[in-house]
Amino acid sequence: MASLFKKLSGSWKSSFGDLEASKHKDLLELLQEDYLKKQTQAQRLEKHARELHYAHHQKKLLEIAGTEKKHAETLKNLILKLGGTPTEVKIQAPADESKTTFQKLIEDLEAENENPREVLKTIFEFENKGFPEIISELEKIRREDARLRDELLDILQTANPYSM
Repeated sequence: MASLFKKLSGSWKSSFGDLEASKHKDLLELLQEDYLKKQTQAQRLEKHARELHYAHHQKKLLEIAGTEKKHAETLKNLILKLGGTPTEVKIQAPADESKTTFQKLIEDLEAENENPREVLKTIFEFENKGFPEIISELEKIRREDARLRDELLDILQTANPYSM
């Protein structure tokens, strides 16, 4: 009986370890997904900044892109800390040139509006697994993203859509 209990106990621990490894992998995938989105968004914003006619809008958009790059770097470091290997975004395919820069910026804003849901989903997953240091970094990104959305919206509201 003792040997049966030992076998069952060992089997359960092995299964539990597999389950934890699976959760760990899932968390790394969530971070990787967020990381790729941040890299892509930074690239898009930099490209769109070069298309703007007003220097103050260009400067602000490049600042937003810089913050997105910083967020991507933070996510990359979290992936590395958890033992993962971050995937770098390759150069994007050319954007639809039939759209104006104003329309492209609206798409960027829509992408920024999707990010809070994704980040909250990731925060929830990490919260349930007990990773407080990762949660604090993700919360910081979430707060900064809210500010970036407001700044991007401000650019759109103060720009002339016909001159972009």
